[in-house]
Amino acid sequence: MSPYVSVIIVNYNSGNYALECIQSLLSQQDVRLEIIVVDNASKDDSVMLLQSQLPPTVALVESNENLGFGRANNLAVSKAHGDFVLLLNPDTQITDAHAIRKLVDKLSSNPNVGLLAPAVQEPRKNKMVLPRYTYPSSSQLRHTKKLTHLPGKIAWVLGACMLLERDVYNQIAGFDEDFFLYGEDVD
Repeated sequence: MSPYVSVIIVNYNSGNYALECIQSLLSQQDVRLEIIVVDNASKDDSVMLLQSQLPPTVALVESNENLGFGRANNLAVSKAHGDFVLLLNPDTQITDAHAIRKLVDKLSSNPNVGLLAPAVQEPRKNKMVLPRYTYPSSSQLRHTKKLTHLPGKIAWVLGACMLLERDVYNQIAGFDEDFFLYGEDVD
């Protein structure tokens, strides 16, 4: 049976990007997706755009206030039904049709891993996006492996794309809502 994944997208003034992100999700194979978009009181035409163009299977949660990244994700996860939660920024696109299934399989086969994040690349630049102030060690740079394929423990993941079991998200009580924007992924 295909794994059931709730994809959470927090939108703020990024309706066009969110639609492109969702379009990339619709090509995912071997996985059942529940897609929840939280609009964080966008000031542009995002809500109107999303209301008119979202597929009927995508849930849109409209907030009357900007909840911030962590709180909006927590709200969406409280409404989610999937066994897994994929937190995804609206300006992200998944280009491999099996990417989510691969992430789920990797997470499921490693019981000591609580959270998984793939390498994130700049579109058309083929450059890896690294968190600020976090660089590969000199020993990693001496190896011939690509930087995008360095497994191991890391200090924190980039919040643009992260997968975890919904039960684990609930056990850690989600994001600390005292962080409005930035730093909540590190916390």
